[in-house]
Amino acid sequence: MPSHNPQYHQLLLIACEKGDVSEVKRLTALTDGAYHANEALCLAARKGHHECVKILVPIDDHQEECNEALRYASANGHIKCVKMLLPGSNPKSKASRALQYAVEFGHIEIAELLYPLSKPHAALCDLKYNFPNEYKTWGWLEEKIKNECLFKRLSQTLSAKGMDAPSLKM
Repeated sequence: MPSHNPQYHQLLLIACEKGDVSEVKRLTALTDGAYHANEALCLAARKGHHECVKILVPIDDHQEECNEALRYASANGHIKCVKMLLPGSNPKSKASRALQYAVEFGHIEIAELLYPLSKPHAALCDLKYNFPNEYKTWGWLEEKIKNECLFKRLSQTLSAKGMDAPSLKM
């Protein structure tokens, strides 16, 4: 019968940090995987151990608004982990921080993947006024931000005049 043994939990975290796939398999079989999986999944995603992520994703007790592992993988540029985490993660939760972290740390492939799945205006609002020069080479991102800022100003102007503002579909 699976256990909540704290020693197994610590061993699972160590195995995830090292990327020890066989140990992760062994320990998840010995423990109540869902009880231990979220913290282990976050650690594996942060370190980019996609084989460990692959083992842990099916047993993780996903929460609707949780995307912590996705944020770690995005911030650290681990695209394989991001792709494995997307089906069970909500990229729109936590103000789309996964997208924001991908942008802030220069992981363009991940940012392009997350952009259509996120709330980009919420994620990038901190960046639009303090947009680092290196991101200006990301033409697609700069253009999208400009368009969203223009749309926001147009909506505010129309609302101030008592007119219905159009909706921006993301």
